[in-house]
Amino acid sequence: MIKFLSKLKNGSINIKSSQSINPHKHWMMLLSVFFILVSLLIVSSLYLLYQVRNEKISPTKATSGDKAVLLKENLLKSLTGSFENKEKNTTELINNPQAYPDPSL
Repeated sequence: MIKFLSKLKNGSINIKSSQSINPHKHWMMLLSVFFILVSLLIVSSLYLLYQVRNEKISPTKATSGDKAVLLKENLLKSLTGSFENKEKNTTELINNPQAYPDPSL
């Protein structure tokens, strides 16, 4: 490695300018790409905010006619009935606990 660096310092090894590494140039290129992407994201988000505030973009389309029923009422009644039964059973167990016989006797 030391030999390579000394040859490089003396100029006996030719490195083309296109193959040389320039970290400043690469960092500047990365930073510029990053700032361009960030600025595009900010501009697009501000545009969407403007569209939503002016109600040009609606979250859902209004449908004409009947409103669709989202809940099945019979299943809802059966579910609430099962919860009421569970609540009744727990209150019965709290008020009248079962007596278990001692198996060791």
